[in-house]
Amino acid sequence: VRLLPLSAGELAFLGSRFDLVLGNICYHWFPRGTLKILRDILAPQGQLALSIPIQVREKADGNLILLEVARKIKGVNRPGKLKTLAQLRREFSPLFSSLWIEAHSVEESHPPERLTLLLRVRGSFHFLFGEKGAEAEKMFLEMASAHKQINFRWNFALVVARP
Repeated sequence: VRLLPLSAGELAFLGSRFDLVLGNICYHWFPRGTLKILRDILAPQGQLALSIPIQVREKADGNLILLEVARKIKGVNRPGKLKTLAQLRREFSPLFSSLWIEAHSVEESHPPERLTLLLRVRGSFHFLFGEKGAEAEKMFLEMASAHKQINFRWNFALVVARP
């Protein structure tokens, strides 16, 4: 077993094929074209296994506060937007002959300060608000501080694909 912690772009230049490529909560950061690179580096029976944050309708209190922050902050050049399960299917289907996608969610409950810290270290403020991430973080904490505990739902897809 060989473990190679490399970017998808770096993997493409190795000229190797891999039996398994894993990615945990990183796909939403990939530039366009990365999915094709990942497919191309898989061995014929190789598998791509990813967990990908997704956009869903069900939200907890913390998610609703984050949406309110998004409504209030103007002029944001957002680096990214989470995709829906249907968008992921449309993106993956043309590139893979075998595709399994399933939605899951995990709900956490934390005091406002801890949840704000978790959102920061997980890159949520930067991903959603770009250069206004610090402003969004401050606004989120102010709004969340009205509560003792904040529930937050992390929605994600598990994806397993074969070329």
